[in-house]
Amino acid sequence: MSRLVKLMAVALVVGGFAAAAAPWRIARATVSGAFSGGLASDAGAKAVVAGPVTFKLLPRPRLQAAQVSVSAEDGAVLLDAPLLKADLDIPALLRGAWRISAATLVEPTLTVDLDRLAARAPGGPAAGRGAPVMLRLRSGLLRTRSATGFADLVATGIDASATWSGDGGNLVLSGTATLRGTTAHFAGALQSPAQSLTPAGSSASLQVASPLFEFSADGVLSGGTQEQFTGRASLATASLPKLMRTLDGFPVSLASKRAQISGDLVAKPHDLSLSNAQLRLDRARFEGTLAWRRDAGRGLVAGTLATDLLDLDALAGDSLDAPKVGDLYGAPLTASPFGTDLDMRVSATVARFGRVTLEDAALAALVRGNRLELTLDEAAAYGGTVKARAVATLGADGIDAHADLSSKHLDLGLLSEGLSGHERVGGAMTAHAALDGRGDSLRDVVADLKGDGQIGVEGGRLAGLALAQALRRLGRRVPLDADRRGTPTTFDRAHWDVSIRDGVVRIPDGKLTAPGVSLSFGAETGLPDGRVDVHAVAAQTDASGAPLRDGQTMPFDMRGFWAGPLTLVGRGAGGPAVALPLVDGLAAGR
Repeated sequence: MSRLVKLMAVALVVGGFAAAAAPWRIARATVSGAFSGGLASDAGAKAVVAGPVTFKLLPRPRLQAAQVSVSAEDGAVLLDAPLLKADLDIPALLRGAWRISAATLVEPTLTVDLDRLAARAPGGPAAGRGAPVMLRLRSGLLRTRSATGFADLVATGIDASATWSGDGGNLVLSGTATLRGTTAHFAGALQSPAQSLTPAGSSASLQVASPLFEFSADGVLSGGTQEQFTGRASLATASLPKLMRTLDGFPVSLASKRAQISGDLVAKPHDLSLSNAQLRLDRARFEGTLAWRRDAGRGLVAGTLATDLLDLDALAGDSLDAPKVGDLYGAPLTASPFGTDLDMRVSATVARFGRVTLEDAALAALVRGNRLELTLDEAAAYGGTVKARAVATLGADGIDAHADLSSKHLDLGLLSEGLSGHERVGGAMTAHAALDGRGDSLRDVVADLKGDGQIGVEGGRLAGLALAQALRRLGRRVPLDADRRGTPTTFDRAHWDVSIRDGVVRIPDGKLTAPGVSLSFGAETGLPDGRVDVHAVAAQTDASGAPLRDGQTMPFDMRGFWAGPLTLVGRGAGGPAVALPLVDGLAAGR
């Protein structure tokens, strides 16, 4: 009898262990309540289980549920997981309560709706009294979305763990994630998840490190009228072009490899601002403010920066791909090529673009929808000042462009030497012009340019063109090319009107007066090839500038290109035409 009792006892024990180790189906509401009563409750979220739920007592109390969904009441944050594995708190279980102490979400998807997050009503949930819990994510996915699409990101391969101390206390998380092929390690802390949803806020920090970039932020995360983070932030990358490709849709392209940026950050769902910003692009350094926000359904990147040296060639570098630029130049445009609006203003002590150098320059680039505006406020250049503004509007009929250009007391000698490497002309130039153009492409706009302007030069010089000396030789029948190193022609003043039609700049009736000589001329130069064709007549004058009755006259032409050599073709006293390459530089004649 005793043997039978022992066998029955063993069988009962084995059966009991087997029953405790076997999964038992339980009500879905049980696991929903267990999960909602912890961290989810403290964060103002609710949990729903749509799939089957099983419970095992051995080797440790564990729940397993399928199709778990955790969401904020306003739908701004949604977490879906096909499988949840959760360990239960044993002391709570002995008291008859289902409370999760640790949980693993397998292949979860976290979706953050930035539009709903920005529209949240003021206030937040009351602080919870939950027990400590550890949450693990395996092969997860994070997706942010918005109406503009500019801030939409997808992070995959998330393996992370979050530990919550309970009773509304500290939340610590760490793990890895992949963003467009770049795997990053991250770690963060939030002092109080519930407090972070109130206007008072909670201390928060985040650090992200990857082979491509490093990011850190330390400040306060708060709710109230709108979710926002306020604090100090910094970002550094060893390859800015690659980072911009990773952040798909960024509106600018720069060639700088190393970049660092830091400042006081205020981040909201549709509004980022960085004040006291320090920006370094390779050797270039900028200070000022930067911001991004959604405005009228489009993203807007704005900034006001200051720098000692703005080298546009160094910043653009190889990012200005010649074939792509050529395609853009010749391709029809009916809509803005920019994915977002732009309002960028930069002031520079010195600004360089190609061979052009400006001082105390203030530049602005403004993109609003299909309208692009570039402005150069009055800047010092080559002993004078320059100012420019260009506006282009894109529509169904193509591009409609307008530009205003002006200069005062510009030293032509410095300008000529700076642009061509040789001082071909000298004097103080004052000029202004207004241009308009239409076309399907930028090439068509340039070919269609129309406009008018005026140019005046005082105290001028013409290199390699000794007009008075040439006229005297004509009277003595001396060949025009007997001495190509004559002194430059100096003149008191010159003025002319400029007409631009169909991409060709024309000077119909220019006048130049110099000691002992006057010059009447007409000229044409093509855009953008820089072709030059000048027809002129020089005549001897007396001391008052009146033509001499028996004075010599000399018609001649100048042909060539601004970027290349100019050739003088003269025809004097009925003799044959002679080609005289113009002498570059005025130094020999000074």
